[in-house]
Amino acid sequence: MNNIGVVLIDKENEKESTAVSKKVLPYLKKVGRRAYDTTFEVIALTDFLVPVDEQLMVSDKGHQQLAKKDGYIFIVPTFSGGVPKDYCQLFSSISEELNNKSALVICYGSENDRKNTKQKINEVLLQYDIGLPTSDIFLPEYNFFDWHLKDVIEDYIVSRIKEFIYWTQAMKYLRNLKSSLDLERFVAD
Repeated sequence: MNNIGVVLIDKENEKESTAVSKKVLPYLKKVGRRAYDTTFEVIALTDFLVPVDEQLMVSDKGHQQLAKKDGYIFIVPTFSGGVPKDYCQLFSSISEELNNKSALVICYGSENDRKNTKQKINEVLLQYDIGLPTSDIFLPEYNFFDWHLKDVIEDYIVSRIKEFIYWTQAMKYLRNLKSSLDLERFVAD
């Protein structure tokens, strides 16, 4: 069984991120039921932020929530330019939880900023020992007040999620193998 965290990290667009997660969650759960009982849980990481030395850091409870997950789907709005500083700080503060797990980015917003957002977020995530699927998800039909999923978009989401679940299973297998080898080495010493 795989447990995936659908992580909301943007405090400024929290309502929109929540709306996107609610729209996508039924499709995630549908694929998850078919794929080895994979479960998806929304984690509003913004609820677990605490100020530390003029920066927002993830609380112990937030770290515990993330540590229970086998992989993460980050929902973010598109942006132009580099990764916002608060995102970088957040990823840095959860680096231990990211190690040897999989991640997928679902972004929404401006079509013009789509490629930049996915590329820049992936560059930041690749600084950690994390498995990224070959393609992320962009939701082109998103509108906060009225969003209609077309069959093409549903197929697109389902295919990306299946690929992500395979990555998650592979990373979980590698974590278990590493842990087993470390245990064998400890017993031999």
